[in-house]
This record gives sequence, C-alpha cells and structure tokens, in this order.
Amino acid sequence: MISFLATILLIVTGAFLSVHVFWAWKFALDYPPRPFPIPQGQTLPRAAVLLSIRGADPSLWECLQGLVGQNYPDYDIHIVIDSPEDPAWRIISHFLDRENGPRIQPMLLEDRKDTCSLKMSALVQAIRAMDESYRVVVLIDADVVPYPDWLRDLVVPLADPKVGATTGVRWFAPSGKRLGSMVRLAWNAGASSQMSFFHIPWGGSLAFRAEVLRGSDLLALWSRSFGEDTSTWRVLRSLGLILHHVPAATMVNRETIGLGSCFAFIRRQLLSARLHHESWPVIALAMLGTVLSLAGASVLAVLALASGNGAPALGVAALLAVFSVLTASAWIWADRQINRLAHRRGEEAYDFSWKCLLAVPLTLAVHVTCLVSASFLRKIEWRGITYRLYGRKRLQLLEYHPYRVTRSPNSKSSVV
Repeated sequence: MISFLATILLIVTGAFLSVHVFWAWKFALDYPPRPFPIPQGQTLPRAAVLLSIRGADPSLWECLQGLVGQNYPDYDIHIVIDSPEDPAWRIISHFLDRENGPRIQPMLLEDRKDTCSLKMSALVQAIRAMDESYRVVVLIDADVVPYPDWLRDLVVPLADPKVGATTGVRWFAPSGKRLGSMVRLAWNAGASSQMSFFHIPWGGSLAFRAEVLRGSDLLALWSRSFGEDTSTWRVLRSLGLILHHVPAATMVNRETIGLGSCFAFIRRQLLSARLHHESWPVIALAMLGTVLSLAGASVLAVLALASGNGAPALGVAALLAVFSVLTASAWIWADRQINRLAHRRGEEAYDFSWKCLLAVPLTLAVHVTCLVSASFLRKIEWRGITYRLYGRKRLQLLEYHPYRVTRSPNSKSSVV
C-alpha cells in the first residue's frame, strides 16, 4: 500500500515539476533576443519617463546618468520625490546642478493618498499632471541602470496597434556572495518565467500607450493598489490589448541583499500578486502542490525503503535528478545569454555564481514561507511605511513619515 501511494505521489510530483521545467525553458528560449521588426517609416512618439523615488537606491546616480543619455529623439524625465527630507533629494539636486538640462522635471509628492502605496500616489500624480503631447509613458525604478537604447527597445513594439504595454525583465547578478543575494538570484530566475507566462509586467521597465492610461480605469485602480505591475494585465485584456515582453530590455541588477531583507522583498512581490493578479490561485497552487507532493512522495519512499522496497526511493531520486538538470540548464543558458547581452551593451560582464544552485533548497523553503505569509498577511511594511490590508480590494496607509534611513555612500545593498 505504501509503495502504491508513493508511486501515485511520484506521478503527481512529476506533473508539477514538468510545469516548472516548461516555464523555465519557455523563458530561456527567448534568449538571445530576436529583434522586433520596426515598421518602415515609423516615427518614434514623444515619451515621458517616470521615476518615483523614496529612499536613495545605491544605483540612483547611475540610473539618472542612463536616463539622460538615451538614444531617443523626444522624451522628458519626470521625477516624483517623496519628500524634501528624503536622502535622495540631495542626490537629485546635485545631479540637476551638473546636468542643467530641461529634460528632467522633478516634483514633490503632494497628492498623498491613504488608499494605495506611496509609489502608486506618485505615479498617479505625475501621469495626471502630464500634457497630452506625450504618446508613451514609461516607468522605471531607481535600481535600474538603463543602457542607451533602453527606451527605444521598450517603445518600438508599441507601433503594433495590438500592443498596449511592453515590459522588460529583471535579472540579478549580485557583486557579493551573501546568502540573501544567492536566494534572491535563484528565486527571481523562477519568478521571471512565471511573470512571462502569466502576463505579469515588471514595473522597473514598463511602457504604456498614453491612451491606455487616459482612456481606461487603470489610474483609478492604481489609486487603490499596492503595486502597479500585477494590476495592469486585467485592464489591458479588457481593452483587447496585449502585453509584450521585451527580452532585449533585460536589466541586470548587481545589488546585494541580506537574507532578512530578501525575505521581505520576496514576500512583497508575492503579496502584490495575491492582491491584484487573477492567476494568484494557480501560482500559489503550482508552488505549494510541488513542494507538498514532493515531500509526501519522499516520506513514503523512505517508508517503502524501510520495508524492503527501494523502487519508490529510486524513482524520487531519479525524478529530482532529471528535474534539477533540466531546470538548471535552462537558467544557465538564460544567464549566459543575458551576460552576453549586457556585455554587448557595454556593461561589465559578470561570472555565473554556482553558489545560487546550492541555495535552491533554501530558496524553496523561503519561497513557500513567504507564499504562506503573503496569503494571510494583514499588515506590510515597505520602505518604512506600514499598510493595513483589507482582503484583496482595499488597503490603508496607516501613518506617513519621510524616509530617513541613512546608508553608507558606498553601500551596494538594496533598499527594501
């Protein structure tokens, strides 16, 4: 009986693991990126790049340098800063003193809502203040360092009338070897494939047709949302538009992170999916089903082995070996192609960290813990601000205060 149950669980586990292998290779085979066909005679539309800032990310200065150096004919940069007391304000002011160009338009966050996150308040305020000459609105995060063709790569696919938004990909290649960095690297590799499959954009490189923002309820939805990315797909689909993933706009993040901050980061990503994405039950089931079925099959295999039947144990070992090889080869392929892509853009090449493969068991444990926590979470802290959650439909900013955390100027640790 034990051997029979172990066999059944082994088949179920194999089905779950096959899904993860499919997602991994579907993502990996997007690399090297294929060029998007540019319509003949296309004129690049006027674009507004929007950067919301709370806290001084370690790459903020490089982010600003990349933004002003875009190979794009007509664009402006709108920066919303949380508070004049924010440590990022000094960096922005110093940069503006050196740049002296009309392209950057800074503003303070004034329309602070208590029904959404501060980032959502900043985005809604800036977009509603923009004039109608902008045909494209592009979002970027302060931990992203854009290469010269970043804006062009995101905007060109919008020439297709069926495309309502485009998104880049976030890829971690930390300079340090901290355990939290290795866990986040491994977790993000798996998350990237799911984001592509379930049409989840990444807010760090996300471009919209301006008419989508003006002619839909997306801004009203953002005024009640925790994050901008997971809430986007439903609106696009309701308009009959698609989200186009742009592998060429894969952005390499070299920041490090501690294990505790990594836990907070992953839980926040999963919470955003829980609150705003319709596929959350499937995403949660895929992960929990995989871990629980694998654990059950392993326990029964050990019991069967103790009773003299080694076949189930051999089956579990073989399944794990095949799954590990197939998945690891997909991520190694993708990482190598992304490294080459970054090098061709003039960025510093990096070495693949084999330690991230050793961190996979811990990554699974952290992921499951964060998933369970995110499923029942009623309060969440993000950059020093606490939000209370009321189901999936409502949240409340409990108390505002400026961001005052001081950081070493040479720190490469992520701000979470």
